[in-house]
Amino acid sequence: MGLLAGFQGSLILIGAAVAGAAAVGALRDKTVATTFGALAIAGSVVAHDLATDDFICAKDAARRPALTILLDHDVDEGGFGRGEIVPCGGSVSISADEGRAVAGSIVVARGDVVATTRGLLVQHAELRTIRGPSLLARWRNAAGAAIDRTFQSDAPLVRALLVADRHDLSPELRDQFATAGLAHILAIAGLHVGIIALAIEIALQLIGVPRRRAAIVTIAAVILYVAVIGAPVPAVRSAAMLTVLLTTRIAQRPTSRWAIVTVGACQPLFDPRVVLDAGYQLSVVGVASMISAGIVSRRIGVHRLHWLLKSVVLTLIGTTIATIGSAPIVAWVFGRV
Repeated sequence: MGLLAGFQGSLILIGAAVAGAAAVGALRDKTVATTFGALAIAGSVVAHDLATDDFICAKDAARRPALTILLDHDVDEGGFGRGEIVPCGGSVSISADEGRAVAGSIVVARGDVVATTRGLLVQHAELRTIRGPSLLARWRNAAGAAIDRTFQSDAPLVRALLVADRHDLSPELRDQFATAGLAHILAIAGLHVGIIALAIEIALQLIGVPRRRAAIVTIAAVILYVAVIGAPVPAVRSAAMLTVLLTTRIAQRPTSRWAIVTVGACQPLFDPRVVLDAGYQLSVVGVASMISAGIVSRRIGVHRLHWLLKSVVLTLIGTTIATIGSAPIVAWVFGRV
């Protein structure tokens, strides 16, 4: 709460965040309330400092004739791409007139630098590659090329679902998924990581691999997969939670579901800007909503119902609580509920 308020730069929001955090802590005792309030203040200060650094970075970059950029995806001659300014990490778009480079490369883009609502834009850019992509980036590029060859016209959708590359998705397709309430399917998160982990674990057990070894191999495979696709924020959260869950099973130690969610949600401790990512916000709220729905279901005795009625009631409770929890974020980010 403190980080979100601090990035907005509003004293009213910062005050509300501190008061809200303290109010939640007061449900336990005064010490927890004071600690939560202090953490919210600290988050606000950290976020304000980072926002100031980003502003200075963008202002300094706008005066330079050439920018050093880490590319998020391929940029062809006459094409358009996005990336991050090196070393400060500010967002930048590129409209290339000359030169080309592949995703993961570090390039020098020389052209007309202008400020836009989505960050800086380098117009009429001339690209010069100064460092090629890393090994993981090359693996991701190779996977993307294989998808293009195999799926052809459907490749943009498959890229989004498998390697977290949504660059070539058409606005029409994005709108169709959003209208159907399925926009989250296009972001690699818990659903995708969970399906992959379950498939690997079942396949290993079917060929006779002991369960403990299968769990270890599954953890390693999931971590490698998330690294190859560029470590998108929701996927990192999901991989962290899955790793903790499987590790506790290997160690045969029961663990609170809230503790597992906390480990997955602690990314802002390492990169405070993560709290601004809508995927992070929705994924954490979604998992917390599912756990809350389970608690509510047990308290009202849903488990005592007939199995068919129980499945219907559990679904209704889960989707209702998840919708209530995510509605403010969806309304703020996407302008629709």
